[in-house]
Amino acid sequence: MRTIKIKFEIEKYFQDFLIKKFADKYQFIISEEPEFVILNASSVYKCFQYDCVRILVLGENIRPDFNLFDYACGFDKIEFGDRYLYYPLYCDVRYREETRLAMDKHIRAKDLIEKKDKFCNFIVSNGSNVGDIRENFFYALNEYSKVDSAGTFLNNMPNHWNVPRGEDIDEIGEVNKFRERYRFSLAFENSRYLGYTTEKIVRAFSGVTIPIYWGDPGIKEQFNSKAFIDISDFESFDEAIKYIKHINENSVLWQEMLQEPAFSADSQIPLIMEDSYILTFFSRIFDQSPKEALRRTNKDAGWGYHYEKRYKIGQEMLSDKKLNMIYRIQNKLKSLI
Repeated sequence: MRTIKIKFEIEKYFQDFLIKKFADKYQFIISEEPEFVILNASSVYKCFQYDCVRILVLGENIRPDFNLFDYACGFDKIEFGDRYLYYPLYCDVRYREETRLAMDKHIRAKDLIEKKDKFCNFIVSNGSNVGDIRENFFYALNEYSKVDSAGTFLNNMPNHWNVPRGEDIDEIGEVNKFRERYRFSLAFENSRYLGYTTEKIVRAFSGVTIPIYWGDPGIKEQFNSKAFIDISDFESFDEAIKYIKHINENSVLWQEMLQEPAFSADSQIPLIMEDSYILTFFSRIFDQSPKEALRRTNKDAGWGYHYEKRYKIGQEMLSDKKLNMIYRIQNKLKSLI
């Protein structure tokens, strides 16, 4: 069994997943001087602490910097040798239960149609740093018919009752029981970027609703366009709401949409959902020696050294005001010499 010194700067559920799945293949030794480190969007700045193979697993809308990282998983549909893996967030371990429910929602839809006595739900916890399109559309749609906001953001439920965040199996079941009475769900991403699709549309599908979506311009590559409404297809909010009203007031139309499969016929998602997809990527990394696995720009000389040094200085300046002042003084003195 291969022994690997590793550091996890990532959510514990992902750490536990890798350790469990590779239990028969690798012996992981958690170390402060690792051979491999796995980081995420929240810990990306810590990369400078580790002079080893760096692996970045992204769940946010940022791009991996391959001058600083050897490998990455993310939303972008790019090819970069063995260094990158397309891995949308809703295929991640944390969201797989909801994605599986979304996969068979068209099968469950027929039995739930009679329960659909409510218009639209909206479940969001974060309202900051996401722009105003989601909030503006929520208010605009409310002018047609009340949208039940059962998250902590813009909550309008009686006594401000809200559903749980759906972090575990029991909570997912509770949230979906709430959604099952609705025909539609607002499912807006935090930002719009090609490939950036999170769990939001999947959660709407898992509760057997019609997602009203805004976000990824390429959303129809993986998801069935007949099963949801993409706000980006319309010139204005008014046009989109007019279409939503048309669907909502025609029982034949909304029932047909509910019974459409969530994913397109040629979607890659069933493949990506398999454990082997992500595990094969990591196996190819861990099967190499730490020296062989290095891919980033030469870190000890030339541009690789200067590039990393400048970024490290930038991070130190952001986090330490005293260092910031010292760097400023140093630069000023250099200009006077």
